Amino acid sequence: MKVPTENGEITISDAVFTTITGAAATNCFGVKGMAQRSMTDGLVHLLRPESMSKGVKVTYNDDGTVSIELHI
Repeated sequence: MKVPTENGEITISDAVFTTITGAAATNCFGVKGMAQRSMTDGLVHLLRPESMSKGVKVTYNDDGTVSIELHI
């Protein structure tokens, strides 16, 4: 995502959104961990804390907003 400013342009990578969102989700009461769907067998596996961003999907919308999908 690129944000124009009067001094130039700020680029925010997907890693920023996925890391912050994954960390916030796992700190919510009742959330055991993040999960990722396996493409080969369709099973859901819990991920280690260092892989929390893999359960997050970021989509940039045409209107300039960001949609975030979580697999918990």
